[in-house]
Amino acid sequence: MELHLNNRHSDVTRIPFLKGAIIITWGLLALFLFQSAPFFLIKSFGVLNLIVGTLTVWYALRHLDLKISRQWLLLEAGVELVAGIVFTFIAATLNEFFHYMGIGIFFIIILQFIYGYALLNSGEYNLVNLMMRFLTLFTGAAIGIVLFSSMIPYDKAFLIIGLFSILYGSINIQYGLQAKNAVLGKIK
Repeated sequence: MELHLNNRHSDVTRIPFLKGAIIITWGLLALFLFQSAPFFLIKSFGVLNLIVGTLTVWYALRHLDLKISRQWLLLEAGVELVAGIVFTFIAATLNEFFHYMGIGIFFIIILQFIYGYALLNSGEYNLVNLMMRFLTLFTGAAIGIVLFSSMIPYDKAFLIIGLFSILYGSINIQYGLQAKNAVLGKIK
């Protein structure tokens, strides 16, 4: 019985940690390749989203006992899978990439706001997780406006998206490390 709980706990933390590591890796690639490989960054962003979307679906369906799995993870997986399809198969130019990216970031920050607000109303929240979500909300709003208005050149936009990806990946890693509380779920 103890071994089963240890394996289950490991699985609860491993998948979000892996997902965060994948997102951070793409963010680092964007920081290093922003001038030399824009087409690679566009397509790899699509593939990244297909991979993390699949991981999110698998995680949510495997851990229905976690409160967050019922709605938020499946919604997040849907967004990731749609982004994966758009960036892998539809977005072919830098202009299209940043247009869809602006829309995607606005959608992510709306979800972060709704989820953060729901956590506050529930009275069950992890302060670090909540602060990271609101940090994502504010930085995402600024980034979305900058991308949507085409205020900066494409190479600088990749730098900004890379930094935002590192922040967003960190939220996933933090989630994986904190997956033992009442909001994120307790291992039964």
